[in-house]
Amino acid sequence: MNISGENIEALRTQLNFTTRDFCDELEIDINDYALFIRENDFNQFPANAANKLTSIMLGEERKNLLAYKDKFPKETEGYFANIKILKHLEKLSKLEKSPDEVGPITVEFHPTNICNHACNACTFGISNIGKDKKNTFDIELLDDLITDLKKLEVKGIDITGGGDPLCHKEIDKIISSFAESFNVGLVTNGYELNKENDLERKKELRKTILSSCTWCRISVDAGSQEVYSIMHGDKPHIKFNDIVKKIEILAKEKIAMESETTLGISFLLTPYNFLDLIKSISIFREIKGIDYFQVKPIVISPFERSKEGIIFWDKRLFELLTVIKSYETESFKIFTLSYKFSDMLLSEDSGLPFTKCWGHPFYPTIAADGSILVCCHMLLNLLDNKKIGVYGKISKNEGFYELWNRHSRFEEGDNIHVRLCPCNCKLSETNKVLENFYGQKIMHKNFIN
Repeated sequence: MNISGENIEALRTQLNFTTRDFCDELEIDINDYALFIRENDFNQFPANAANKLTSIMLGEERKNLLAYKDKFPKETEGYFANIKILKHLEKLSKLEKSPDEVGPITVEFHPTNICNHACNACTFGISNIGKDKKNTFDIELLDDLITDLKKLEVKGIDITGGGDPLCHKEIDKIISSFAESFNVGLVTNGYELNKENDLERKKELRKTILSSCTWCRISVDAGSQEVYSIMHGDKPHIKFNDIVKKIEILAKEKIAMESETTLGISFLLTPYNFLDLIKSISIFREIKGIDYFQVKPIVISPFERSKEGIIFWDKRLFELLTVIKSYETESFKIFTLSYKFSDMLLSEDSGLPFTKCWGHPFYPTIAADGSILVCCHMLLNLLDNKKIGVYGKISKNEGFYELWNRHSRFEEGDNIHVRLCPCNCKLSETNKVLENFYGQKIMHKNFIN
Protein backbone atom coordinates (compact mmCIF):
# COMPACT_ATOMS: atom_id res chain seq x y z
CA MET A 1 0.00 0.00 0.00
CA ASN A 2 1.55 3.29 -1.13
CA ILE A 3 0.76 5.74 1.68
CA SER A 4 2.87 8.16 3.69
CA GLY A 5 3.08 9.00 7.35
CA GLU A 6 1.80 12.47 6.52
CA ASN A 7 -1.32 10.95 4.95
CA ILE A 8 -2.04 8.81 7.97
CA GLU A 9 -1.59 11.72 10.36
CA ALA A 10 -3.98 13.77 8.21
CA LEU A 11 -6.51 10.94 8.46
CA ARG A 12 -6.10 10.80 12.24
CA THR A 13 -6.70 14.55 12.43
CA GLN A 14 -9.79 14.29 10.21
CA LEU A 15 -11.17 11.63 12.56
CA ASN A 16 -10.40 13.79 15.64
CA PHE A 17 -8.49 10.93 17.26
CA THR A 18 -5.66 11.35 19.72
CA THR A 19 -2.59 9.35 18.78
CA ARG A 20 -3.30 6.80 21.51
CA ASP A 21 -6.96 6.42 20.54
CA PHE A 22 -5.97 6.02 16.89
CA CYS A 23 -3.47 3.31 17.80
CA ASP A 24 -6.13 1.55 19.87
CA GLU A 25 -8.48 1.67 16.88
CA LEU A 26 -5.80 0.17 14.61
CA GLU A 27 -4.69 -2.29 17.32
CA ILE A 28 -1.09 -1.20 16.89
CA ASP A 29 1.50 -0.41 19.56
CA ILE A 30 1.99 3.34 19.90
CA ASN A 31 5.76 2.92 19.61
CA ASP A 32 5.38 1.03 16.30
CA TYR A 33 3.10 3.79 15.06
CA ALA A 34 5.63 6.47 16.05
CA LEU A 35 8.39 4.53 14.28
CA PHE A 36 6.40 4.46 11.07
CA ILE A 37 5.62 8.16 11.21
CA ARG A 38 9.29 8.94 11.85
CA GLU A 39 10.71 6.54 9.25
CA ASN A 40 7.81 6.94 6.79
CA ASP A 41 8.04 3.22 6.02
CA PHE A 42 4.73 1.40 5.78
CA ASN A 43 6.55 -1.92 6.16
CA GLN A 44 6.67 -1.05 9.86
CA PHE A 45 2.90 -1.49 10.03
CA PRO A 46 1.65 -4.96 11.07
CA ALA A 47 -0.59 -6.53 8.43
CA ASN A 48 -3.63 -6.50 10.72
CA ALA A 49 -3.23 -2.78 11.40
CA ALA A 50 -2.80 -2.09 7.68
CA ASN A 51 -6.07 -3.91 6.95
CA LYS A 52 -7.87 -1.92 9.62
CA LEU A 53 -6.42 1.30 8.21
CA THR A 54 -7.70 0.40 4.74
CA SER A 55 -11.14 -0.32 6.17
CA ILE A 56 -11.22 3.03 7.98
CA MET A 57 -10.15 4.88 4.84
CA LEU A 58 -12.82 3.19 2.71
CA GLY A 59 -15.40 4.07 5.35
CA GLU A 60 -14.36 7.73 5.28
CA GLU A 61 -14.42 7.69 1.49
CA ARG A 62 -17.99 6.39 1.43
CA LYS A 63 -19.10 8.84 4.10
CA ASN A 64 -17.61 11.75 2.20
CA LEU A 65 -19.22 10.69 -1.05
CA LEU A 66 -22.66 10.45 0.52
CA ALA A 67 -22.18 13.86 2.10
CA TYR A 68 -20.94 15.63 -1.04
CA LYS A 69 -22.27 13.80 -4.11
CA ASP A 70 -25.41 15.93 -4.43
CA LYS A 71 -23.22 19.04 -4.43
CA PHE A 72 -21.10 17.90 -7.39
CA PRO A 73 -21.66 19.72 -10.69
CA LYS A 74 -23.81 17.75 -13.17
CA GLU A 75 -22.34 17.50 -16.68
CA THR A 76 -25.48 17.11 -18.77
CA GLU A 77 -24.27 19.18 -21.71
CA GLY A 78 -21.07 20.26 -23.42
CA TYR A 79 -18.04 18.18 -24.39
CA PHE A 80 -18.77 15.43 -21.84
CA ALA A 81 -22.56 15.25 -21.93
CA ASN A 82 -23.71 11.87 -20.61
CA ILE A 83 -26.40 11.25 -23.27
CA LYS A 84 -24.32 11.56 -26.44
CA ILE A 85 -25.41 8.09 -27.53
CA LEU A 86 -28.95 9.42 -28.10
CA LYS A 87 -27.57 11.57 -30.92
CA HIS A 88 -27.04 8.35 -32.90
CA LEU A 89 -30.54 6.92 -33.13
CA GLU A 90 -29.84 5.26 -36.48
CA LYS A 91 -27.14 3.15 -34.86
CA LEU A 92 -29.36 2.35 -31.88
CA SER A 93 -32.15 1.23 -34.19
CA LYS A 94 -29.78 -1.09 -36.04
CA LEU A 95 -28.42 -2.47 -32.76
CA GLU A 96 -31.96 -3.49 -31.80
CA LYS A 97 -32.77 -5.10 -35.16
CA SER A 98 -29.41 -6.50 -36.35
CA PRO A 99 -26.92 -6.21 -33.49
CA ASP A 100 -24.11 -8.13 -35.20
CA GLU A 101 -24.25 -5.79 -38.22
CA VAL A 102 -24.10 -2.39 -36.54
CA GLY A 103 -20.86 -0.43 -37.04
CA PRO A 104 -18.93 1.67 -34.51
CA ILE A 105 -19.64 5.34 -33.81
CA THR A 106 -16.17 6.08 -32.43
CA VAL A 107 -12.99 4.05 -32.86
CA GLU A 108 -10.17 4.38 -30.36
CA PHE A 109 -6.88 4.16 -32.24
CA HIS A 110 -3.48 3.48 -30.67
CA PRO A 111 -0.64 4.46 -33.05
CA THR A 112 2.03 3.15 -30.68
CA ASN A 113 2.73 1.55 -27.32
CA ILE A 114 5.92 3.58 -26.96
CA CYS A 115 5.78 6.33 -24.35
CA ASN A 116 8.24 8.97 -23.16
CA HIS A 117 6.67 9.27 -19.70
CA ALA A 118 6.28 6.77 -16.87
CA CYS A 119 2.94 7.67 -15.31
CA ASN A 120 2.19 5.80 -12.09
CA ALA A 121 -1.52 5.87 -12.96
CA CYS A 122 -1.08 4.41 -16.45
CA THR A 123 -3.80 1.81 -17.01
CA PHE A 124 -1.49 -0.35 -19.11
CA GLY A 125 1.97 0.18 -17.59
CA ILE A 126 3.16 1.11 -21.08
CA SER A 127 6.55 2.40 -19.92
CA ASN A 128 7.52 -1.19 -19.11
CA ILE A 129 7.00 -2.42 -22.71
CA GLY A 130 9.92 -2.87 -25.05
CA LYS A 131 10.27 -0.55 -28.03
CA ASP A 132 10.21 -3.16 -30.78
CA LYS A 133 8.34 -2.86 -34.07
CA LYS A 134 5.21 -4.72 -32.94
CA ASN A 135 4.44 -1.80 -30.65
CA THR A 136 3.97 0.62 -33.55
CA PHE A 137 1.09 0.63 -36.04
CA ASP A 138 2.06 -0.34 -39.60
CA ILE A 139 1.37 2.76 -41.69
CA GLU A 140 0.89 0.59 -44.80
CA LEU A 141 -2.42 -0.61 -43.33
CA LEU A 142 -3.80 2.89 -42.87
CA ASP A 143 -5.49 3.50 -46.25
CA ASP A 144 -7.34 0.18 -46.23
CA LEU A 145 -8.35 0.76 -42.61
CA ILE A 146 -9.85 4.14 -43.46
CA THR A 147 -11.78 2.61 -46.37
CA ASP A 148 -13.20 -0.07 -44.08
CA LEU A 149 -14.20 2.39 -41.35
CA LYS A 150 -16.00 4.55 -43.92
CA LYS A 151 -17.98 1.49 -45.07
CA LEU A 152 -19.14 1.02 -41.48
CA GLU A 153 -20.12 4.70 -41.19
CA VAL A 154 -17.74 5.47 -38.33
CA LYS A 155 -18.01 9.09 -37.18
CA GLY A 156 -15.01 9.78 -34.96
CA ILE A 157 -11.44 8.59 -34.36
CA ASP A 158 -10.03 8.96 -30.85
CA ILE A 159 -6.23 8.88 -31.24
CA THR A 160 -4.72 7.94 -27.90
CA GLY A 161 -2.79 5.06 -26.29
CA GLY A 162 -1.39 2.65 -25.48
CA GLY A 163 1.68 4.81 -25.43
CA ASP A 164 1.75 8.47 -26.36
CA PRO A 165 0.47 8.81 -29.95
CA LEU A 166 2.94 11.57 -30.80
CA CYS A 167 5.76 9.04 -30.39
CA HIS A 168 4.76 7.47 -33.73
CA LYS A 169 7.19 8.78 -36.36
CA GLU A 170 4.40 9.26 -38.90
CA ILE A 171 1.75 10.64 -36.59
CA ASP A 172 1.28 13.69 -38.86
CA LYS A 173 0.18 11.44 -41.71
CA ILE A 174 -2.05 9.39 -39.44
CA ILE A 175 -3.85 12.46 -38.09
CA SER A 176 -4.29 14.20 -41.44
CA SER A 177 -5.37 10.99 -43.23
CA PHE A 178 -8.06 10.22 -40.67
CA ALA A 179 -9.22 13.85 -40.71
CA GLU A 180 -10.12 13.61 -44.41
CA SER A 181 -13.00 11.27 -43.55
CA PHE A 182 -13.73 11.53 -39.83
CA ASN A 183 -13.76 13.84 -36.84
CA VAL A 184 -10.45 13.33 -35.04
CA GLY A 185 -9.63 13.70 -31.34
CA LEU A 186 -6.13 13.47 -29.83
CA VAL A 187 -5.02 12.64 -26.29
CA THR A 188 -1.34 13.22 -25.51
CA ASN A 189 1.01 14.03 -22.63
CA GLY A 190 2.31 16.87 -24.81
CA TYR A 191 6.01 16.10 -24.52
CA GLU A 192 6.50 15.85 -28.30
CA LEU A 193 4.72 19.14 -29.05
CA ASN A 194 8.05 20.95 -29.11
CA LYS A 195 11.77 20.09 -28.88
CA GLU A 196 14.78 22.40 -29.08
CA ASN A 197 16.64 20.06 -31.42
CA ASP A 198 13.68 19.57 -33.78
CA LEU A 199 11.86 22.90 -33.95
CA GLU A 200 10.67 22.82 -37.57
CA ARG A 201 9.42 19.23 -37.38
CA LYS A 202 7.46 19.97 -34.20
CA LYS A 203 6.06 23.18 -35.68
CA GLU A 204 4.64 21.12 -38.55
CA LEU A 205 3.22 18.61 -36.07
CA ARG A 206 1.42 21.37 -34.16
CA LYS A 207 0.11 22.76 -37.45
CA THR A 208 -1.26 19.34 -38.37
CA ILE A 209 -2.99 19.02 -35.01
CA LEU A 210 -4.54 22.49 -35.24
CA SER A 211 -5.69 22.04 -38.82
CA SER A 212 -6.96 18.45 -38.56
CA CYS A 213 -8.19 17.68 -35.03
CA THR A 214 -11.66 18.47 -33.74
CA TRP A 215 -10.12 18.47 -30.29
CA CYS A 216 -6.80 17.87 -28.54
CA ARG A 217 -6.52 17.14 -24.83
CA ILE A 218 -3.21 17.24 -22.94
CA SER A 219 -2.84 15.12 -19.79
CA VAL A 220 -1.13 17.25 -17.13
CA ASP A 221 -2.45 16.03 -13.75
CA ALA A 222 -0.40 18.51 -11.72
CA GLY A 223 0.27 22.14 -10.87
CA SER A 224 3.88 21.84 -9.74
CA GLN A 225 7.08 19.98 -10.55
CA GLU A 226 6.89 17.89 -7.39
CA VAL A 227 3.45 16.50 -8.21
CA TYR A 228 4.18 16.27 -11.95
CA SER A 229 7.11 13.97 -11.13
CA ILE A 230 4.85 11.83 -8.97
CA MET A 231 2.21 11.56 -11.68
CA HIS A 232 4.31 11.39 -14.87
CA GLY A 233 7.62 9.91 -13.70
CA ASP A 234 10.67 11.21 -11.90
CA LYS A 235 12.97 11.59 -14.91
CA PRO A 236 15.15 14.56 -15.94
CA HIS A 237 13.18 15.30 -19.13
CA ILE A 238 9.79 15.33 -17.39
CA LYS A 239 9.48 18.99 -16.38
CA PHE A 240 6.27 20.76 -15.43
CA ASN A 241 7.39 24.21 -16.58
CA ASP A 242 8.33 22.74 -19.97
CA ILE A 243 4.89 21.24 -20.55
CA VAL A 244 3.26 24.55 -19.61
CA LYS A 245 5.45 26.33 -22.19
CA LYS A 246 4.64 23.76 -24.88
CA ILE A 247 0.92 24.15 -24.23
CA GLU A 248 1.30 27.94 -24.38
CA ILE A 249 2.96 27.63 -27.80
CA LEU A 250 0.17 25.37 -29.10
CA ALA A 251 -2.53 27.70 -27.78
CA LYS A 252 -0.84 30.79 -29.21
CA GLU A 253 -0.55 29.14 -32.63
CA LYS A 254 -4.20 28.10 -32.42
CA ILE A 255 -5.21 31.74 -32.09
CA ALA A 256 -2.83 32.85 -34.86
CA MET A 257 -4.20 30.19 -37.24
CA GLU A 258 -7.79 30.91 -36.21
CA SER A 259 -8.05 27.17 -35.66
CA GLU A 260 -11.34 25.72 -34.47
CA THR A 261 -9.60 22.88 -32.62
CA THR A 262 -10.85 22.61 -29.05
CA LEU A 263 -7.90 22.50 -26.64
CA GLY A 264 -8.37 20.89 -23.24
CA ILE A 265 -6.33 20.03 -20.15
CA SER A 266 -6.90 16.75 -18.34
CA PHE A 267 -6.37 16.32 -14.58
CA LEU A 268 -6.56 12.68 -13.47
CA LEU A 269 -7.44 13.01 -9.80
CA THR A 270 -5.74 10.77 -7.24
CA PRO A 271 -5.10 11.04 -3.48
CA TYR A 272 -1.57 12.16 -4.37
CA ASN A 273 -2.28 15.19 -6.55
CA PHE A 274 -5.62 16.71 -5.48
CA LEU A 275 -3.97 19.51 -3.50
CA ASP A 276 -2.48 20.70 -6.81
CA LEU A 277 -5.90 20.95 -8.48
CA ILE A 278 -6.64 24.64 -7.88
CA LYS A 279 -3.04 25.53 -8.63
CA SER A 280 -3.26 23.73 -11.98
CA ILE A 281 -6.59 25.32 -12.89
CA SER A 282 -5.22 28.76 -12.04
CA ILE A 283 -2.22 28.26 -14.35
CA PHE A 284 -4.08 27.01 -17.40
CA ARG A 285 -7.06 29.34 -17.28
CA GLU A 286 -4.63 32.20 -17.88
CA ILE A 287 -3.49 30.73 -21.21
CA LYS A 288 -5.61 32.16 -24.00
CA GLY A 289 -6.74 29.45 -26.40
CA ILE A 290 -7.30 26.74 -23.78
CA ASP A 291 -11.01 25.95 -23.88
CA TYR A 292 -11.57 23.64 -20.93
CA PHE A 293 -10.14 21.81 -17.93
CA GLN A 294 -11.36 18.24 -17.29
CA VAL A 295 -11.25 16.58 -13.86
CA LYS A 296 -11.90 12.87 -13.44
CA PRO A 297 -10.80 10.09 -11.05
CA ILE A 298 -8.26 7.43 -11.89
CA VAL A 299 -9.72 4.29 -13.50
CA ILE A 300 -8.81 1.39 -11.25
CA SER A 301 -10.35 -1.83 -9.93
CA PRO A 302 -11.47 -2.17 -6.28
CA PHE A 303 -8.65 -4.64 -5.57
CA GLU A 304 -5.99 -2.32 -6.97
CA ARG A 305 -7.43 0.67 -5.12
CA SER A 306 -6.89 -0.97 -1.75
CA LYS A 307 -3.53 -2.42 -2.74
CA GLU A 308 -2.16 0.89 -4.05
CA GLY A 309 -3.81 3.15 -1.49
CA ILE A 310 -5.97 4.86 -4.14
CA ILE A 311 -8.70 5.65 -1.63
CA PHE A 312 -10.44 9.04 -1.64
CA TRP A 313 -10.74 9.37 2.14
CA ASP A 314 -9.72 13.04 2.48
CA LYS A 315 -12.80 15.25 2.65
CA ARG A 316 -10.76 18.21 1.36
CA LEU A 317 -10.76 16.49 -2.04
CA PHE A 318 -14.57 16.40 -2.13
CA GLU A 319 -14.77 20.00 -0.96
CA LEU A 320 -12.58 21.02 -3.90
CA LEU A 321 -14.87 19.25 -6.37
CA THR A 322 -17.83 21.29 -5.18
CA VAL A 323 -16.12 24.66 -5.70
CA ILE A 324 -13.89 24.40 -8.76
CA LYS A 325 -16.67 25.50 -11.13
CA SER A 326 -16.26 28.97 -9.61
CA TYR A 327 -12.88 29.20 -11.36
CA GLU A 328 -14.51 29.13 -14.79
CA THR A 329 -14.32 32.10 -17.10
CA GLU A 330 -16.38 32.85 -20.20
CA SER A 331 -13.76 31.20 -22.42
CA PHE A 332 -12.40 28.57 -19.99
CA LYS A 333 -14.82 25.88 -18.83
CA ILE A 334 -14.28 23.32 -16.07
CA PHE A 335 -15.82 19.87 -16.34
CA THR A 336 -16.00 17.63 -13.28
CA LEU A 337 -16.92 14.10 -14.29
CA SER A 338 -18.52 13.60 -10.89
CA TYR A 339 -20.59 10.56 -11.92
CA LYS A 340 -17.31 8.67 -12.23
CA PHE A 341 -16.61 9.25 -8.52
CA SER A 342 -20.07 8.08 -7.53
CA ASP A 343 -19.84 4.95 -9.69
CA MET A 344 -16.37 4.09 -8.46
CA LEU A 345 -17.10 4.42 -4.77
CA LEU A 346 -20.55 2.83 -4.68
CA SER A 347 -20.00 0.01 -7.19
CA GLU A 348 -17.92 -1.91 -4.65
CA ASP A 349 -21.10 -2.46 -2.62
CA SER A 350 -23.79 -2.74 -5.26
CA GLY A 351 -21.88 -3.52 -8.46
CA LEU A 352 -21.88 -1.57 -11.70
CA PRO A 353 -25.01 0.42 -12.61
CA PHE A 354 -25.56 -1.79 -15.67
CA THR A 355 -25.74 -5.55 -16.17
CA LYS A 356 -23.78 -5.86 -19.42
CA CYS A 357 -21.71 -3.87 -21.89
CA TRP A 358 -24.49 -2.74 -24.20
CA GLY A 359 -22.33 -0.24 -26.02
CA HIS A 360 -19.39 -2.43 -27.06
CA PRO A 361 -20.25 -2.28 -30.81
CA PHE A 362 -20.04 1.52 -30.72
CA TYR A 363 -16.51 2.05 -29.35
CA PRO A 364 -13.90 -0.62 -30.24
CA THR A 365 -10.16 -0.11 -29.98
CA ILE A 366 -7.48 -0.71 -32.59
CA ALA A 367 -4.21 -1.54 -30.82
CA ALA A 368 -0.77 -0.59 -32.07
CA ASP A 369 -0.14 -4.09 -33.44
CA GLY A 370 -3.37 -3.95 -35.49
CA SER A 371 -5.47 -6.03 -33.11
CA ILE A 372 -9.14 -5.07 -32.80
CA LEU A 373 -10.29 -5.07 -29.18
CA VAL A 374 -13.70 -4.87 -27.49
CA CYS A 375 -12.37 -1.80 -25.64
CA CYS A 376 -9.08 -0.27 -24.53
CA HIS A 377 -9.03 -2.26 -21.27
CA MET A 378 -8.65 -5.47 -23.27
CA LEU A 379 -5.16 -4.23 -24.18
CA LEU A 380 -4.03 -5.73 -20.89
CA ASN A 381 -5.16 -9.14 -22.13
CA LEU A 382 -3.43 -8.61 -25.45
CA LEU A 383 -0.15 -7.67 -23.78
CA ASP A 384 -0.44 -10.81 -21.65
CA ASN A 385 -1.02 -12.92 -24.80
CA LYS A 386 -4.62 -13.64 -23.82
CA LYS A 387 -7.42 -13.70 -26.39
CA ILE A 388 -10.27 -12.45 -24.19
CA GLY A 389 -11.85 -9.38 -25.77
CA VAL A 390 -9.70 -9.62 -28.93
CA TYR A 391 -11.59 -9.84 -32.25
CA GLY A 392 -8.54 -10.48 -34.42
CA LYS A 393 -5.72 -8.58 -36.11
CA ILE A 394 -5.97 -6.58 -39.31
CA SER A 395 -3.51 -7.27 -42.10
CA LYS A 396 -3.18 -6.80 -45.85
CA ASN A 397 -5.11 -10.05 -46.30
CA GLU A 398 -7.91 -9.37 -43.84
CA GLY A 399 -9.08 -5.88 -42.95
CA PHE A 400 -11.21 -4.29 -40.26
CA TYR A 401 -14.43 -4.69 -42.29
CA GLU A 402 -14.01 -8.47 -42.70
CA LEU A 403 -13.13 -8.99 -39.05
CA TRP A 404 -15.98 -6.79 -37.87
CA ASN A 405 -18.56 -8.72 -39.88
CA ARG A 406 -17.69 -12.07 -38.37
CA HIS A 407 -20.62 -13.30 -36.28
CA SER A 408 -18.20 -14.34 -33.55
CA ARG A 409 -17.11 -10.71 -33.22
CA PHE A 410 -20.42 -9.60 -31.69
CA GLU A 411 -20.58 -12.65 -29.44
CA GLU A 412 -17.09 -11.94 -28.10
CA GLY A 413 -18.10 -8.43 -27.06
CA ASP A 414 -21.51 -9.45 -25.77
CA ASN A 415 -20.02 -12.07 -23.45
CA ILE A 416 -17.67 -9.74 -21.60
CA HIS A 417 -18.31 -10.01 -17.85
CA VAL A 418 -18.73 -6.40 -16.72
CA ARG A 419 -18.26 -7.32 -13.06
CA LEU A 420 -14.56 -7.68 -13.90
CA CYS A 421 -14.43 -4.31 -15.69
CA PRO A 422 -13.34 -0.98 -14.20
CA CYS A 423 -16.46 0.99 -13.29
CA ASN A 424 -15.24 4.19 -14.94
CA CYS A 425 -14.68 3.03 -18.49
CA LYS A 426 -15.47 5.30 -21.45
CA LEU A 427 -18.67 3.40 -22.15
CA SER A 428 -20.01 3.67 -18.61
CA GLU A 429 -22.51 6.47 -19.30
CA THR A 430 -23.58 4.91 -22.60
CA ASN A 431 -24.17 1.61 -20.83
CA LYS A 432 -26.34 3.33 -18.21
CA VAL A 433 -28.52 4.85 -20.92
CA LEU A 434 -28.75 1.61 -22.88
CA GLU A 435 -29.53 -0.39 -19.74
CA ASN A 436 -32.77 1.60 -19.54
CA PHE A 437 -33.29 1.39 -23.28
CA TYR A 438 -32.72 -2.34 -23.84
CA GLY A 439 -32.47 -3.85 -20.38
CA GLN A 440 -36.01 -3.09 -19.24
CA LYS A 441 -39.18 -4.97 -20.14
CA ILE A 442 -41.33 -2.46 -22.06
CA MET A 443 -44.87 -3.23 -23.22
CA HIS A 444 -47.20 -1.24 -25.48
CA LYS A 445 -44.23 0.70 -26.81
CA ASN A 446 -46.39 2.70 -29.23
CA PHE A 447 -48.23 4.36 -26.33
CA ILE A 448 -45.77 6.75 -24.72
CA ASN A 449 -46.60 7.91 -21.21
